[in-house]
Amino acid sequence: MFIEIILNTVLVPLVLGIVLYGVARASGRFGPVIAIVAGAILLVIFVLLEGWPQLPPISSKPKVAVLMAGFTLVSVLAAIWRVNRFALVSGLLVAGLAWIGWNRLQDPAMLPRFVALLVPMFIGGWMFHKPEIQDQTGLTWPVTLIAFGIGGAVVSLTGAYIGFAQMMGAVTALVGGFALVAYVMLLFRPAAQQTHLPRVALQVIFMGMMAVLIAIGLFAPEVSVIAIAILGLTMFAPLFHSRLDAFRPALRPILIGVVAAIPTLGAIVISAL
Repeated sequence: MFIEIILNTVLVPLVLGIVLYGVARASGRFGPVIAIVAGAILLVIFVLLEGWPQLPPISSKPKVAVLMAGFTLVSVLAAIWRVNRFALVSGLLVAGLAWIGWNRLQDPAMLPRFVALLVPMFIGGWMFHKPEIQDQTGLTWPVTLIAFGIGGAVVSLTGAYIGFAQMMGAVTALVGGFALVAYVMLLFRPAAQQTHLPRVALQVIFMGMMAVLIAIGLFAPEVSVIAIAILGLTMFAPLFHSRLDAFRPALRPILIGVVAAIPTLGAIVISAL
């Protein structure tokens, strides 16, 4: 059982992240293809951990899988049509929140959970709307998403929602697989052109994480709403990459990780109290 958990939560997603790196390298900057592959990998991870989703979806878990697929499709189409990213990301995530939490909208006790989930939604939407925030290493956003995913997994675990703690951890391992290869390439071939995940692919992964976080925020029995709100601040980390130009490229991802870890650690500490 333990070996199966490690395999499906860490090792397989890590390998899939390495595959994603290969696809990104082969496809160059053609974002839609990479985004479709990223979305397909998210669904593979879901099936590995939760099985095939029931269709049409009734409970929250299969709805998460449907949201992952829907977010991928709409993001790819929007990238082709150049839709406003803040309206797109925020609007889709709010719609997903309303769909999954429809039966709880009339419960006043659930209001803090809905409000807390809006924080990472709108911060993420605003960050993806800004011009490409990425340093030459291509690791600023992946490192930020890794920190965000780790925080989400721990918040889920401390909130007594173990199943989706695994899901968030697996998606984080996916990004970690990409970042691992990208960082090794940066260390050993610093003069070569580095492989980036295009913004639409990063957006798909972030929205996949948010689909999982929505389920965590609404259904984890002991979840900390303050921790969820603070976790959203992690998404501001890419704003600091331009201040790290004085440092060597190999050091910048580590420093971005330190910046991203500050709100993530805050969320983890609060969730554990």
